[in-house]
Amino acid sequence: MEAKITYFELPGKRNTDAVMQIVKKRARELGIKTVVVASYRGYTADKAVRALGNLKIVIVSGFSEPTKLKLSEIFTQGDERLIKSKASVLIATHLFSGVGQAMNKKFNSSSTEKIIAHTLQMVGIGVKVGIECTIMAADAGLVSVDEDIIAVAGTRSGADTAIVVRPVNSQDLFDLKVKEILCKPSENRAKAELPHDSSLEGAVARMTMEAKADTRTNLVMTLAKWKKLVRSYMESNQLNDFQKEIVGRVGEVNSEEENNRWLGLAMNIWNNTPELD
Repeated sequence: MEAKITYFELPGKRNTDAVMQIVKKRARELGIKTVVVASYRGYTADKAVRALGNLKIVIVSGFSEPTKLKLSEIFTQGDERLIKSKASVLIATHLFSGVGQAMNKKFNSSSTEKIIAHTLQMVGIGVKVGIECTIMAADAGLVSVDEDIIAVAGTRSGADTAIVVRPVNSQDLFDLKVKEILCKPSENRAKAELPHDSSLEGAVARMTMEAKADTRTNLVMTLAKWKKLVRSYMESNQLNDFQKEIVGRVGEVNSEEENNRWLGLAMNIWNNTPELD
């Protein structure tokens, strides 16, 4: 048996439309009726319901910790009404977070969940997220464990990965079968440039926009609060401690690249904060 795999040169949002066409074609060839789509802001969900309307679509919006946000507050980059009318939507804590987060907070130690997550990321961040969302959907009773589905996910935003998988419940994690990789990036790291604003106002506005879009509420602060925070570390020349605080405020991330993105946004604020006379 031969099957085609598409490798994207770079990961991320730019590949979303191509992923949807690949999924649509392969689902028709294999007779697959269900697609699980990871979407945290509604962009990928919106693309999926428009491109894959003839399939059963399950949208999984996972968070690293419980959220009280309404769907309208989460899906800021998609047509909420259209998504709800054409898909089932699951909002839940990430499969590989939860208890693992508790272990980290309580004992400052790693966990089985974290090890599994990082191992899957060696194949691809989208592969890890696709498997995670598939099991979350199975545990919620939104997909059957008796038939193959296609899982769609991405790196940071949009979609760049699709896999054919036989779902299992979380208690049967190691019985899950990835039957095909339809597409994925050839590398996991996007070649992103660090932000360089020319004013503190611009740097804080950029951080606020990104943090709100990703529900990183600990990074949403007024200009005055950011200035006070940065200067408290500047006075004693404690850049490393400032970066450690930012990492703590960010919380759980899916990759080192994502962590570096937030540090880059924070350093943009640091570099634009005037020192005390």
